[in-house]
Amino acid sequence: NVRYLYTVNMNMSGFTMGPEFIEMAEKHNIRFIQHYGSIDTAIPLMVRYVTCLSKEQRGNCLGHLPDFEYLVDVNRYDGRLTVMKPGWLEPKVMDDCVEYDDKTCKYYHNGRVDYVVDPDMVPPPDLDLTPFYQDTKINMDQLRGFLITKKSKENA
Repeated sequence: NVRYLYTVNMNMSGFTMGPEFIEMAEKHNIRFIQHYGSIDTAIPLMVRYVTCLSKEQRGNCLGHLPDFEYLVDVNRYDGRLTVMKPGWLEPKVMDDCVEYDDKTCKYYHNGRVDYVVDPDMVPPPDLDLTPFYQDTKINMDQLRGFLITKKSKENA
């Protein structure tokens, strides 16, 4: 059980952080900096700081927008998050469903969009997906483009 003499900052991304992280922060003198974003937006869109003083108990909290550089909208019908930035040609519609809470001024993750799988876009089992990975996520746009090109060559 290590308790650091000075507060240690840990950057975390890719998942939400429940109340157990508040306990870890207190026990070990850690400040977690939680990031939410996507490859589509190329930035950490939302941020949340989890410390021993945090009061947030909902495990699906994404945090808040750190600035007003990006404009976000939550679709009131399906909860999908749309992100727009001046200079972009069109908004990015995320695969995540979120809700915004006026009381806490924070966003909360409510799952991902379910897709109907197009059988023509399913990679063959022998396809090496390594070239399509960026960091820890697969780049679906590149993979879809590859499969469309491959399919059109097969049909030519």
